Amino acid sequence: MSLAKARGIILKTMDYRERDRILQVFSLEMGKISILVRGARSGKGQRGGTLEGLQLCDFVLFPGKSLYSYQESSTLHSFQTIRSEYEAITRASYYLELCDVALADREVNEKLFYNLMKALYLLDTGEVDGEVLTRAFEWKVLVFTGNPPDPLLAKTVTPAARGLIRTFLNAPLEECLQQRQEPEALEASRGLALRLFEDCFFRIPKSLALLDQLPPP
Repeated sequence: MSLAKARGIILKTMDYRERDRILQVFSLEMGKISILVRGARSGKGQRGGTLEGLQLCDFVLFPGKSLYSYQESSTLHSFQTIRSEYEAITRASYYLELCDVALADREVNEKLFYNLMKALYLLDTGEVDGEVLTRAFEWKVLVFTGNPPDPLLAKTVTPAARGLIRTFLNAPLEECLQQRQEPEALEASRGLALRLFEDCFFRIPKSLALLDQLPPP
């Protein structure tokens, strides 16, 4: 069987057995995949030992029945600004977990991949309104996984909130950030998005608890 190449964002890592590690990766070409990195925890400088969540990488992999086996990789971006700021890393962790929850294994979703990458790059600038970006990205996850809001459900929020949600659904992420939004509309957007998320995927990301502890903007 030939080697496979994939560009992906590491969503999370999990220790496996005594010396190995499994990477959960959202890849452009193959969707959400699991990659076994043998010897990553051996402490002997084994290949892949420095890979961690929140890295954009190009991977070379050997396909297996349920797991891909790691061969080599190159890190394209490690989002150092995000890693250096508590609020940014909290928001980024939430974005990664939203995608992990919303995607089935090996489900290819190019639009969501590019929007996750864009959200992380925007957050990494350190110059965006993180609250607006987070609310907008919640709706991107819903719409790009085929779960837009029911029109009747949307009527349960104010006209201002409906207009905001419409913008989040249809405008590129960078355009969603161009003007300051009213806190009440943002909170209504959050409530409806999380209600839909739980209805569609039957759970809410655990990282939401940390996100909710951030001080108000």
